[in-house]
Amino acid sequence: MKLKKGQSLLELLVAVAIGVILIGGSVSLMEISLKTYNSTKKNLQANVLLREAAQVIHSSVVSDWHNIYGLNKGADYKISLSGATWIISAGQEEGAEEKYEALGKKRDSAQHERHRSRRST
Repeated sequence: MKLKKGQSLLELLVAVAIGVILIGGSVSLMEISLKTYNSTKKNLQANVLLREAAQVIHSSVVSDWHNIYGLNKGADYKISLSGATWIISAGQEEGAEEKYEALGKKRDSAQHERHRSRRST
């Protein structure tokens, strides 16, 4: 019987292919994990801001509900801090439209990417 020393080229190629598949899968999982983390982080930040706005509106209603009652429906208002009190004034937050449009475009492209990746698998 003749003993084989070392590995054949075929064994080496199979080992490299398995390694590439495992590393590729790990990288894909890390990418998905990072995207999920960033999405969750943004949702939490939005939740904090919404809760803050709700508290401001609630405290404004409790302190002076006539101020809220007199607002016109369909008009734009912004909440701002004046000294130690929150005030509701007419107008829009500066740059708010651009921020909302950019967020909408990001959301739409993310949804498109998810649909495309589902179709490819």
